[in-house]
Amino acid sequence: MSSKIVASLLLLLAFATLAVNAQAVEYRVVDLGTIAGGTDVRPSAINNRGQVVGTVSTSSGYHAFLWQNGMMVDLTAETGGAAYTATGINNRGQVVGTATLGGFTHAYLWQGGELTDLGALSQRYCEYPSSASQINNSGQVAGGLSLPGYSHACVWQKGAMEDIGALPSEFFYPSCSASDINSRGQVVGVSTSYHGGHNSYTGFIWERGKMTELPIPSDWWYSHAYAINDRGTIAGSATTPTGRPHAVEWLNGTMIDLGTLPGDAFSFAYDINNSGQVVGSSSGSDGNERACTWQNGVPTNLGLPFGAFFSKAYGVNDSGWICGECYTPDHIGHAVLWQPIPDTQ
Repeated sequence: MSSKIVASLLLLLAFATLAVNAQAVEYRVVDLGTIAGGTDVRPSAINNRGQVVGTVSTSSGYHAFLWQNGMMVDLTAETGGAAYTATGINNRGQVVGTATLGGFTHAYLWQGGELTDLGALSQRYCEYPSSASQINNSGQVAGGLSLPGYSHACVWQKGAMEDIGALPSEFFYPSCSASDINSRGQVVGVSTSYHGGHNSYTGFIWERGKMTELPIPSDWWYSHAYAINDRGTIAGSATTPTGRPHAVEWLNGTMIDLGTLPGDAFSFAYDINNSGQVVGSSSGSDGNERACTWQNGVPTNLGLPFGAFFSKAYGVNDSGWICGECYTPDHIGHAVLWQPIPDTQ
């Protein structure tokens, strides 16, 4: 993969940019910057308007952020110190994450400058933490509720939380968390059970009130489901017979191994857009990950921008904009945006 520094007006705006040539797709890579006092910046999601949300480390703790129009907004400051993570955003600009509200750790919804506590199952459960992972364009939110000794996946819709449970298990207290929800209200995530001295992880899909285990080959191990697009295609990871996690997708109920970049051993898939483009990371035995994208099952190396030794891609929108992170030699985490050239958004 070749790369070159691109001269642009973004440099004058303090956005370092470069271009990456990847299988005839060229990307401009933009450093999204940080908030005042911020160090490590990790993006979580991107919508079709190019808005990015995520979390920043500061000396006073974690801050949630929203990046739009070249500016990073400190959502923790905007919410009076309440919100400390931002994990999902829909195309209406509604943001979800986790906040400290009324002395409790709860999932929240932020829109138009206002923060809403998504609440708990009932008053009885108010003291137990909840978290939000993603929100679809109808305002349905996927996340989780922590209870003593275990957790359950949850969906918020029409102002109420619904406990969607966990996959059945013969072992003690299975736990479950939801990672994504699509426009059809289908939810994916991972269900965990403890047995034999270790945890077992199983990806699931939930729809129309039923949670179903995602299939993997009989000689494969654990699975995780991280994202689902509006067509119902799921991206995640599963462990091969040799014990190495690989990026996979589930298409029409069948698992497909997406493999790794040439010469690598491990890979993970974290998001998928409505065109079926998957993003994640690939690494060799040294564990140094490189952001990558899969199109039609073919992996492309997105490189190590700004002299980084590590990079990951976490989100992709329908125009192919990709958000992720990289760590530079000073061990500072940067939020980055890969924009296809020419830009289709």
